[in-house]
Amino acid sequence: MAELTVLDDKLGEDLGLAELLRRMGDEAAQIEQRCDVASSARDGMRTAIVTGVTFALPLQRNHVDAVREQSLRLAGDEDLSEAA
Repeated sequence: MAELTVLDDKLGEDLGLAELLRRMGDEAAQIEQRCDVASSARDGMRTAIVTGVTFALPLQRNHVDAVREQSLRLAGDEDLSEAA
């Protein structure tokens, strides 16, 4: 069996992450649908619930962007041809 390089190892991680994200996307769609049904059943509260979500999304997006930028910076420091 050939020795894996850091690049090979990262590709394997990315494949696993892609599969996880696909599953999470499917689950998120199901959760969103259930929450939409539940919030619609809350007498007059759906708008308030959706407004709360709308407020939180930019905060979460900023956090994800900051984490991604730091991850890319750290990954740029690695030697991809080095043995894993």
